[in-house]
Amino acid sequence: MAGTNIREISMETLVEILEHGQFSHIYLKAVLDKYGYLEKNERAFINRLVNGTIERKLELDYIIDNYSKTKVKKMKPLIRTIMRMAVFEIYYMDAVPDSATCNEYVKLAKKRGFSGLSGFVNGVLRTVARQKGKLTYDDLSIKYSMPQWIVDKWTADYGVELTEEQNTAISDAAAQFMADNSAETIEEMGATEEYVNQYLEYRTYYSLVSDAAKESLDADISDDDCWMRTFTYVVFDTTGTTSDDGTLVEYTEDEIADIKAQAEELAAAEDFDSEVESLSLTAQTYSYLKGEEEDDTMDMTIIDEAEALSEGQTSSVIEIDGIGYYVIRLDADHASQTKRESLQTEAFDTLMETWKGEIVWTVNERAWSKVKFDALFKAPDEETTEEETTEEVTEESTETEDVESTEEDSEDTSDTETIDESEDVADDTEAEDESTELTEEAE
Repeated sequence: MAGTNIREISMETLVEILEHGQFSHIYLKAVLDKYGYLEKNERAFINRLVNGTIERKLELDYIIDNYSKTKVKKMKPLIRTIMRMAVFEIYYMDAVPDSATCNEYVKLAKKRGFSGLSGFVNGVLRTVARQKGKLTYDDLSIKYSMPQWIVDKWTADYGVELTEEQNTAISDAAAQFMADNSAETIEEMGATEEYVNQYLEYRTYYSLVSDAAKESLDADISDDDCWMRTFTYVVFDTTGTTSDDGTLVEYTEDEIADIKAQAEELAAAEDFDSEVESLSLTAQTYSYLKGEEEDDTMDMTIIDEAEALSEGQTSSVIEIDGIGYYVIRLDADHASQTKRESLQTEAFDTLMETWKGEIVWTVNERAWSKVKFDALFKAPDEETTEEETTEEVTEESTETEDVESTEEDSEDTSDTETIDESEDVADDTEAEDESTELTEEAE
């Protein structure tokens, strides 16, 4: 449907799920119901993009961290979400070319007020697209998005152990997996029944330890920590409209006055929802922590206005420079179980980092002494074909003006790539020297 940005809907959905702790299956269903007027393929796109980003989060973060100097955990929530979505789409969806995907997410970052970071988004995503399929994974836990190091080392602390029924179910599932896949597929994945069985054990242990740890950590979470306020809002955009050639056409003063009058009409309405429907507007919801002093996603002017409302109250018209007018209605003001569960997850993630830091790695000297480096191999440099060169030139020539405006920032990212590549070469040289020394010692 014209005017509806399905990537933006997906982004807002993922922010609520990954950053605000909404239950994915419940919240996504509500979103799909809300946008039931969209075409079937558009709703399918939202469903796959949201679910895929959630399921592949660990792998997506690993990919981003390999090509970005700013790690995922340090990114602003909205940018973090945009990057995860974009990388999932580049790797696992083929609805549009990768270059067009990059352009769409650069535009989305700008639209949501992050023009200053659009060059960063553009540079990293284009690097990800160029390097797609070349990144190697340290272990299957990254590939399958499951923290693998949390096994039975800490299960005793929480009295966790697998029951006979669980072990039987794991064995049956592993055997069924092998039976359901062709020999060619099994070989491509490098899977064995033993590996699959071990992977399922890790997943089960992770789930059991996670639940037990979160229950223990909940004692440190108060109602104030999870007191959330949720409001419904409508944005009246006054920046202008985009023509067919992508040019922004600014509204006239009279048009802006008409938009403001419509906003005032909604603010004065007795029935907010009915008025939204009557005026053919789009309403969205947002949740924030009561009393918060900064917010990475929503303008603090709007949060401050929400703080002054009681449940059911509607605000007056709120003007935000560079965007337009907002009208909001406070829907809920209470301790949120969803927020509590989100805080439990955060506490558990912190605990896992502590556990990870406590791991002591030792070398089996006897086994290591048997390792021989008889030959050194280095992958040959890739030759750039005429077709690839033409494709790159075509891609660069068809970039939108929005992306071209980020060229300077992108060049910074390219410089970083060059440095990283140089460091890789240096690392390879050091590895060769080390290996040579080991060979000489072994001899």
